Amino acid sequence: MFTLTEEVLRVQRCYRTLLHVLSRPGTLARLDLPIERKNRLVSVPSPLLLACECLLDEKVTVSGLTERGRLWAEEISRGMRVKLAELEEADFVLSGVEASASELLSLKRGSLLAPEEGATLFVYVEEGIKGDAGLLGFAGPGVKGRLSLRVSAAVLDWASQRGKLCFEYPMGFEAFLFDREGNVLGIPRACEIEVLKPRRG
Repeated sequence: MFTLTEEVLRVQRCYRTLLHVLSRPGTLARLDLPIERKNRLVSVPSPLLLACECLLDEKVTVSGLTERGRLWAEEISRGMRVKLAELEEADFVLSGVEASASELLSLKRGSLLAPEEGATLFVYVEEGIKGDAGLLGFAGPGVKGRLSLRVSAAVLDWASQRGKLCFEYPMGFEAFLFDREGNVLGIPRACEIEVLKPRRG
């Protein structure tokens, strides 16, 4: 018999939160993180683990980008029985925030007929998403006009790397940025990000 435990409800709330931020680029939300860590998958940051529990199952594939991302993907594969795949073929990719534009370019981007087959990228920002390093502007579907958000230097650098990519619309990949407090930022493939006020000096 199926029981609505607190863990099940937390995963459901996570799903709604991820949908919310992906449909409203530039808007931060906070995940309901468990107070205690599980014994398994100890190296995977709590926000990434919760998102993986929410969206990954045995029908999808996972890979890692950056050294930490590959370690997390291997743990997720073992602990959740999700199949590992090459970066270019993976449905879900785990990454540290330090990924370069050339590395991001390796992600699966779908096709003109099936753009939804592009990868979903989970990025962990250890220093935090919010900050005073600069201002990002968001435009595109889900944004009325233009929305701005003050972010940390790490997020500013990541957005600059993403801005170097050029995909034929509507191809690309979805991205979620997470930090240790459980803040999450969703960036759909069609979202335009502009670095408005980078920190100087």
